[in-house]
Amino acid sequence: MQTIRKTTTGIMALVILAATNLAAEEPNRWTASIERFEAADANSMPPKDAALFVGSSSIVFWASLTDDMSPLPVINRGFGGSTMQDLNYHRQRVVKPYEPKLVLVYEGDNDLAFGRDRETILGDFEDFVQYVDSALPNTDICFIAIKPSLSREHLWATADAINDDLEAWAETRDDLCFIDVASPMLMDDGKADPSLFVADGLHMNKAGYAIWARVVRPVVEARLSQR
Repeated sequence: MQTIRKTTTGIMALVILAATNLAAEEPNRWTASIERFEAADANSMPPKDAALFVGSSSIVFWASLTDDMSPLPVINRGFGGSTMQDLNYHRQRVVKPYEPKLVLVYEGDNDLAFGRDRETILGDFEDFVQYVDSALPNTDICFIAIKPSLSREHLWATADAINDDLEAWAETRDDLCFIDVASPMLMDDGKADPSLFVADGLHMNKAGYAIWARVVRPVVEARLSQR
């Protein structure tokens, strides 16, 4: 059984990596994922006022999310190797219907891999925040820091700069927050800790997600207890 799980995870990772190699301007490539969410919702709609996790494969593969946050109400709507532009394209279907109290966003990783620059990525984040301000005015947003990784070490300097920008922005508004999952994943030399990743050097193993759970949970707990 353990071998089957590892094999399945490996296949999923390869599918996501293959998908992220498609043209970034094809957001409809995730339509099947969105339709699966809607089918699940038709069978059992998640509760309102929950913490909604959206983003790319780092959210998709967070298999222990519900247990890590229990008994806090959480919804996982990560899809594929999405980008911030993809999330903006599908936000009417993967964010608004849930009327969450908190949205936690993990994007930017694949945006950088596609070659988008810092200003473009930050502009896409701003577009998302403006949408939530309008469509869900009582919903808070937390940016989960772009993580360091082995396979994308060459992009880390820009990712780190974007993290700094998001953190500074979050400090200007009470309804925004920045969750620094990146710093605990770095070694003393400033590089990503290899022990936190599966073989592809990009996706995290249980040790990586344990760090995320430890850092993210207190924020979710505090935000859901407000208002």
